[in-house]
Amino acid sequence: MANRLLGDPWPGDVRELANALERADAVATTSRVILEDLPPEVRSAALPPGVAEAVHSLQSIEEDRILAALAAKGASGSRRHIRSKSVSSPFSAN
Repeated sequence: MANRLLGDPWPGDVRELANALERADAVATTSRVILEDLPPEVRSAALPPGVAEAVHSLQSIEEDRILAALAAKGASGSRRHIRSKSVSSPFSAN
């Protein structure tokens, strides 16, 4: 979902973003806002060039930090394990 928020050009600036999020919160049927709760024009927004690569890099950095913390505590883990546990950032692809 964050990818769609990043992909919209937000011609109305912060007010348009706030309105879209308020609308999503109002129509959400659960305690979590999902992609389908966003306005149609936001749901169809595409990521600008370079953003997907930046998001991937952020996820790699987060995974590296988690693995380092596990190693420091004498625990083991893998990227697959981290991903399977739904460790997510606000920029995770949804």
